[in-house]
Amino acid sequence: MADILMTSVRIGMGNPVHQHVHRHNILSLESQNIDQMLMATAQGGIMESMLNNIAGQSGGLTVNPRGVVNLEDTYNQRRGLALFRFSVMMDALREEELVILCYLTGGGLTEDGGIDPATTCVPIRSYTIAKESITNLRDGMPMVKSAVASSDQFLMGDPTQVQKLRAVRPEDMANEVLGYMSTEAENDQSNYHGNVGAALTKHTLVSKTQNLDTTFHAKQLLKIAGNILHDQDYNMSLQESVAGSLFSNSMKESLLSQNPFFKAMALGTGTFTWNGFQGYTLGEIMEVFPNLPDVLDLSMLDESRFPMVDEVMLSTEYGRTNMVETTAQEIAMLATDILIRTGLTHIVFSASNDVHEFGGLSDNGGVEMVVGQWMSISDQDGGSINRMERFKQLFKDKFYTKFNNGYAHLNTIVNVAVTCSLFGETSVEVYFNGETETQQRYVNATYYLARTSTNIASNENGVTESVNFLNNLREYFVEQK
Repeated sequence: MADILMTSVRIGMGNPVHQHVHRHNILSLESQNIDQMLMATAQGGIMESMLNNIAGQSGGLTVNPRGVVNLEDTYNQRRGLALFRFSVMMDALREEELVILCYLTGGGLTEDGGIDPATTCVPIRSYTIAKESITNLRDGMPMVKSAVASSDQFLMGDPTQVQKLRAVRPEDMANEVLGYMSTEAENDQSNYHGNVGAALTKHTLVSKTQNLDTTFHAKQLLKIAGNILHDQDYNMSLQESVAGSLFSNSMKESLLSQNPFFKAMALGTGTFTWNGFQGYTLGEIMEVFPNLPDVLDLSMLDESRFPMVDEVMLSTEYGRTNMVETTAQEIAMLATDILIRTGLTHIVFSASNDVHEFGGLSDNGGVEMVVGQWMSISDQDGGSINRMERFKQLFKDKFYTKFNNGYAHLNTIVNVAVTCSLFGETSVEVYFNGETETQQRYVNATYYLARTSTNIASNENGVTESVNFLNNLREYFVEQK
């Protein structure tokens, strides 16, 4: 087991926000997309660029909200937040910095200005920064090379146990298809209620943060379809093709027990199951990491420095069935993913694919972005501008593909203004086709991701999506070949 040392704990506060709603990832293929894949297969295979383009056009979120996301307490409060940093020694030359983000519930401040040990920390996501000691080729001096090595979200069930929720990661979708097909063989489909491994009433699961990107999520499902088209030439069954897709690295998910923090907590507390897990108290964490009080920073609780912003008064409430709200939620999730993927913790930007706004000049297929402030994960990062440029390119590629049709007069014009913070909220202002009077501002609390992730659906919706996916595979990629 790698050595793990807690290096800092920063406690801060979020702002009051509107209650959030569940929306989950969907794949919505058009007939021309299916024809493209069939034709490409007949001509030798589906190119990666084609798959990316189709995924960008077909990936999305459910337009209809699927119920309110339940929390332990009300949304309309300043929520306590915690950011834990750990040093993890992999070997003599490789060190990783592990960051765990949590929201807090229960407990509070003590009379002496500390934090009540009974306060519960609910983990929502983690990321690791790989650090490697190398020699600078320019001057021969030793230096440390840093890069974001991995980023995950933790998927948790309803803390009130009112809603029965399940994960809808690409891996879960494939497993659901296999599970349903096995019941078909026994004529027992009516009793299929989903794969137990995806049930969030039973498990806390890890999901790549990249699964928040609707393009990435859709691409993994399209790869399954592509494998089916390919494998039929070798007389492989639908079931064999779907099962084979699960071995793809982009499909595989890690286990909670593989995370160094959770592994240390399991060994320290003697609890090796996360069935019904709802977080660790600060007292429990202190038992495993006794130096917590020495590295605790409460300076961000100073309301004179970090005053409250009442986002309930300044933003639109969630819960309506329209493209503005759905698009705002999709942008919030996408920005949350590519923020840390590019090594940033904060960014402010606006974007538009309206050529009239920038005189028809653009370096990216008719999309222009203007970035204000941004912050790197590293305090001293001479390459932060490169991270920002990478963020811009990813956002353009991932978000605007479905709105740009190659001809400016056929595009759906979308204007957005976004402020995204790793340790706080993400606000999104959006309007379509120049209709500024329809502009709305939505605020998504990034620290509720373990509950609000688009990789979570109700038990019924999750199973239905998987069965629909299976039916589409059969109709379009098996019977027509």
